[in-house]
Amino acid sequence: MEILFDCPDMHARRNLIRIIRYLVCRLKEIEKDAILGNEFDEIEETYVDIYKRQCTRSRKVPKALVLRFIDLLKAFMPTRAARSWKLIDTYMELLHSFGVQSASDVENEIGARETWSRKSEGYQIGMTVYFKNDFLTTLGDFILQDASPLHRGSTEYRFTMGNLYL
Repeated sequence: MEILFDCPDMHARRNLIRIIRYLVCRLKEIEKDAILGNEFDEIEETYVDIYKRQCTRSRKVPKALVLRFIDLLKAFMPTRAARSWKLIDTYMELLHSFGVQSASDVENEIGARETWSRKSEGYQIGMTVYFKNDFLTTLGDFILQDASPLHRGSTEYRFTMGNLYL
């Protein structure tokens, strides 16, 4: 995540994110059956509560590793991504690539006019995930920040992107 949010070298960040985008799109193609089949794994966690009792709880996580990675990116959106708004371009490129590109699209994008196609398998898988998980609403809420209709006013604290000098 440091590459996405903290790397000050623009060229290094761009080249590394291109590799990550390719890997995410390739993994999306490999795991397409688990993604489209909406398959989950049940994970059992053991923890000690405040009364020093050992407890267990189970939770569902997507079987596809790429969906776990996208969930991680989504969790960083209101905090880490908002605080790193000057370097958010690579973060958004990664979300865009998962949504609309295939691995071959990422591989062949240099010099291409259009870097993705609605007919590609990568687009079909990515947009299916985004629509199933209502991700476009989450993304719109993130971009609109306090002007979002989903913002709960004074009961919700959000990191603000930008500053007064821009």
